Amino acid sequence: VEHQLARSTKMKSLILVLISFASASAECILKFEGADKPVVLENSLLRVALDPARGGTVTSFFSKSANAELTATWKDEPVPQGFGMFADRITVRTKGRARDYERSAYKAEVVDDKPDEIAVRMTGTSPTGVFRKIQFEKTFRLRSGSAELLVDYLVSNLDQADHIGSIWICNVVR
Repeated sequence: VEHQLARSTKMKSLILVLISFASASAECILKFEGADKPVVLENSLLRVALDPARGGTVTSFFSKSANAELTATWKDEPVPQGFGMFADRITVRTKGRARDYERSAYKAEVVDDKPDEIAVRMTGTSPTGVFRKIQFEKTFRLRSGSAELLVDYLVSNLDQADHIGSIWICNVVR
């Protein structure tokens, strides 16, 4: 489905939920060393690594209860393309797809850092091309004792031009 990203239009937030395999309770741990450094969100069930340098993509989604890494890589695709989860893309029927977001540096900021809930927001735009003024903002939230990674998306058109395209949130999982 193609959507028109008109001037001053913001898409409604989309909440995506990934579920691991069990439930337990313990405090959440957030490893954040700066806006351009990899970020780790962890609880007793999941360890999730985010990389702002790769478009805020989840580069590791580890289920502790299954003792398994759940991210994967497409064969013959260079990193960061075809790698990880929540890679932001825009497709246009006549122009192919914009994959620059995966190579873009996103800004990371801590939204919540409490013992029972942690959240990090990744924000970025494409550095080149017709979609360079389309901004992705995604907030990753992990709660104590939960096997869910909640991801809230906001896509904004910062330009004065209309754009037509389809938002594609790419996930490569095992």
